[in-house]
Amino acid sequence: MFPNAQMAASGAPFSMSATTMFGSWAAPVVSAFTAFACLTSLGSWMMLVGQAGARAAHDGNFPKVYGEIDSKGVPKKGLLLASVKMTILMVIITMVSSGGGGHAADLFGILTSIAVLLTMLPYFYSALCLIKMEGATTRSVLALIACVFASLFCLYALATANQHDLAGTIVVSLIIMMFYSYKVGRKQGNSAQS
Repeated sequence: MFPNAQMAASGAPFSMSATTMFGSWAAPVVSAFTAFACLTSLGSWMMLVGQAGARAAHDGNFPKVYGEIDSKGVPKKGLLLASVKMTILMVIITMVSSGGGGHAADLFGILTSIAVLLTMLPYFYSALCLIKMEGATTRSVLALIACVFASLFCLYALATANQHDLAGTIVVSLIIMMFYSYKVGRKQGNSAQS
């Protein structure tokens, strides 16, 4: 309907398309649904971050403060710590890219891309865990097919990622592995002393 450059420059490409297809009344409706989708996505992302942090704390992979749950079952302290860390990361990315004239939307896009790429690693691991050597049953064949498609998707997402986003993902992954290695080493040292 529109040239790529015009769609890329538009602040609301879905509304623009809906206006062309259905008339001017469609723009506010599409914008409202898009905003609602963003809010629900943000809410579910925050629940995922909070619960993943709490679970990691209960497993001993995160500090105990992430696992503290309030009377309503919400890991408030973990969510607060995660938001502080993301704010610090946003400030660092802003300072690093300030020479390139980066906008807030661009910086948010970088953070979102890194977050998505970071989820590819556990998805890939989960896909590999689908492989079970239990004979050629229908279930095992379907699991193998799902594993192949999921693994290819993860590999494709990582292979086609922006160089800077991929570098950020690798740096964050290496930092996570450093903390995990420290934890495992400390646990092994404690069991050797016992």
